Amino acid sequence: FPVTIMKRYPDISLTLVDSRIYSTEEAKELIGKLSEHSALLIGTWRIDKDGLYYLSNSVAQLVAKNLTIPVFPLTSTGIGTIAIGGYIPRYNSNAAEIVKQIELFYSGHRDSVRFIQNKGYYQFDKAKLNKIGVKEYQLPADSEIVSFEDARISKYRDYLFLYLFRYCVFGYVIVTGK
Repeated sequence: FPVTIMKRYPDISLTLVDSRIYSTEEAKELIGKLSEHSALLIGTWRIDKDGLYYLSNSVAQLVAKNLTIPVFPLTSTGIGTIAIGGYIPRYNSNAAEIVKQIELFYSGHRDSVRFIQNKGYYQFDKAKLNKIGVKEYQLPADSEIVSFEDARISKYRDYLFLYLFRYCVFGYVIVTGK
């Protein structure tokens, strides 16, 4: 599918890093060698070609050798760690529809099994947007902006600043004797 679409854009090169073909270490090396003009689209990476299971929250290890390229997920994978954000599909989990697909599958209609996708949404990491200078008005309408700041820090931010200020003043008084 991506190869077919990319043929329409001959000035853009496509490098597929497929877990069925590459081990995790090989994928890290490939991603590490991508140029600074690259962007990374992440789908899923659960099991590599050697059968090693890869945790979704460990996807940051895949791009650890090339932290300068922007990362966009095709799922919510990586948002809050390495990904800027992107379009997140919502899948229908209607039990009756799933059972119907299973029945069709076992009655010989092998092509009946499909993801049932509802309208998705755009989700972006606020810290990543701020880091690259993208403003909310530049994003698609109705984008969801998420912040992954530790809740304790956001809740007690004013207290932390107040105590830090007091500590600095106290330190100044002790050092200067004023």
